[in-house]
Amino acid sequence: MAEAYSAQGTSLILMGRSEERLAQIGERCREKGAEAQTISLDVRDTNRFLAEIRRLDAEAAIDTFFLNAGIGGVSSPDFASETTERVKEVSEVNFLAPMLGAALAGELMAARTGGRIVLIGSIAQQFPLPMAPSYSATKAGLAMYSEALRLRLAKYNVKITLVSPGFIDTPMNHGMDAPKPFLISAERAAAIIRKRVGEGAERIVVPWQFSFLAVLAGLAPRSLVAAVLKRV
Repeated sequence: MAEAYSAQGTSLILMGRSEERLAQIGERCREKGAEAQTISLDVRDTNRFLAEIRRLDAEAAIDTFFLNAGIGGVSSPDFASETTERVKEVSEVNFLAPMLGAALAGELMAARTGGRIVLIGSIAQQFPLPMAPSYSATKAGLAMYSEALRLRLAKYNVKITLVSPGFIDTPMNHGMDAPKPFLISAERAAAIIRKRVGEGAERIVVPWQFSFLAVLAGLAPRSLVAAVLKRV
């Protein structure tokens, strides 16, 4: 996404845990003409995360804010449900941090009546995945939060976009020993997301084929969906 938005005259602020990876992507963005500032942090450190958002917005008003941090994967089959440690980590990264970030960014943007917040969810929001209960739950919660926040901030001209990816060819999916239907490259997904965000889309499903799966799952009896997922 950072490279997709890199161009002459664009100013980017990139946050992530790895200073080495941030340095690499920051350099690639600068080679494309963008200004790129990098900040190493863990979004679970919510006090610092929110403080950085306030500081950065005070220096230069943020017009588009992507909340993309996430933990994926499946839960260990060695446990009947999930470890409490995993539930806590997934909830903090996938749900709490983006809600806090969006709430603060929304307040700052509302004060100047303009801006866009992009929340990266997952197509898993549509499915009760028994192999990843906390993951699907956090993504479902994020989808509802984005819808509610969109309604709340509409009068301030603050736009909310929810992106629900399927399988994207990134390291998060490389360790999954399972079929990955409709898999597309990160570069292709980023190009689609940038285009749709620029068009003002409120909801983006990428790749598009998953939008049909989501509709079918919504129309099918819940018992049938549960039976299929149990077999999987």
